[in-house]
Amino acid sequence: MNEVRQAFVFGSKNFAATVSALAAECGVEVLGCIDDFAPVDQTAGRFDALSREHAGGPIGLLLGVGYKDLAARWRVWERVQAAGWRTPILVHPRAHLAPGVEIGSGTLVMAGAVVDHRSRIGQACVLWPQACVNHDCVVEDNCFLSPQALLCGHVRLGAHSFLGAQSAVVDGALLPVGTRLKMGSLHTRRNA
Repeated sequence: MNEVRQAFVFGSKNFAATVSALAAECGVEVLGCIDDFAPVDQTAGRFDALSREHAGGPIGLLLGVGYKDLAARWRVWERVQAAGWRTPILVHPRAHLAPGVEIGSGTLVMAGAVVDHRSRIGQACVLWPQACVNHDCVVEDNCFLSPQALLCGHVRLGAHSFLGAQSAVVDGALLPVGTRLKMGSLHTRRNA
């Protein structure tokens, strides 16, 4: 699934550290962090300079921007795509993907996460440990599923959504773009 062996991480805060650790567990060497707002001596360089040197080559770029502002995160993703970077999928060795599931570029699947049969995960998504996407679900681009978030079968989760830890979504639910469910919440309506 992943042909990238080395990558930079875009971002340098807490989530970037988590992405770096996941990369190491997936056999990808992190060459450093890119952060245009951090002191230059604390990063691998600025985005534009590193893009001129590496975009389009064998080195990938992992999105280390967190979920607090999903719109800003998506703008960074679009910038990375426009520059021509390779954006690998990282799947932890202890995650489970059923045969044939579709995973979009730049998506991160952490230890213990499950993606069941006939499901599709969009680009730049994050499935935290023990997140569970059951059969026939669609998770659109730039979504975060927190630890133990659960989608029952036939759920469609709109882009730029965030599901809190231990939240659950009932079978057949359609959640709109920008959905935010708090920790431990239950989404029981089938149409949103």
